[in-house]
Amino acid sequence: MAHSTPATPSWPDLRALERSLTDPVARRLDPADRETLGAALGGGLLIGGGRIVSAGRPIGRVETHGSVTLYRPGTTADLEHRVLEVDPGGAATAAFVRDGNGDLREVWLRLTEDHVIGLLPGGAEHPLWGPSDRVVELSAVGSPTTLTLAGAVRWGAVDAIPPVTLIIHEPGHEPRALQLTAVVRLGRASDNDIVLDDAEVSRVHGRVAPRHGTWVFQDLGSSNGSFLNGHPVTEAALGIGDELRLGGTRLMVGPGS
Repeated sequence: MAHSTPATPSWPDLRALERSLTDPVARRLDPADRETLGAALGGGLLIGGGRIVSAGRPIGRVETHGSVTLYRPGTTADLEHRVLEVDPGGAATAAFVRDGNGDLREVWLRLTEDHVIGLLPGGAEHPLWGPSDRVVELSAVGSPTTLTLAGAVRWGAVDAIPPVTLIIHEPGHEPRALQLTAVVRLGRASDNDIVLDDAEVSRVHGRVAPRHGTWVFQDLGSSNGSFLNGHPVTEAALGIGDELRLGGTRLMVGPGS
């Protein structure tokens, strides 16, 4: 597991992150997720490479714009199921309520300091478009009041992620950029989706796939291993600014267009 440098007094303030779980937005989370996150945030945390680590396992990411995204601890892949977003002031700005499988069930967003809305699936019927989701407002006492109805959405699409770009630096080649919108396999063999001209890369080295709101890299049993931000990984989520190294090839993760 990656070694991280000790946290500094600057943001993210780790105690502020723990306090964010008492925020009305965070209180909408599944109780088990709040309890697990609280235990993880209350322990000895480290920050390094843009990640927040508890007990040797990443549980959060410091985004380039300064906010923090926290993920459900203990999932199969690192940083797979995002559950809470916290701004640099320590306020929870978004909560993602999930079931035991990690599938999205509710979304809660803070619009202003005193204005929180949620999108709740089902439970309503509209005379024109039939089965509907509810857009609700969270009152001061914590109970939701329906604002309007909306046509039912595919909740997997709500949890979908935007495309990202891989900027590929192969030894002896000019950098090239490829935008990802679906699962890709990487390796030296010509039948890979992304063919890497690098003798240190395995014929079938790894793959990148969208999963539960993030892009996840998986090493497929390569000979020389895979490294994310300098640390060996077999499976890990990718974020903007990350560097994935396969053999002598560096793949920088950038925003999609």
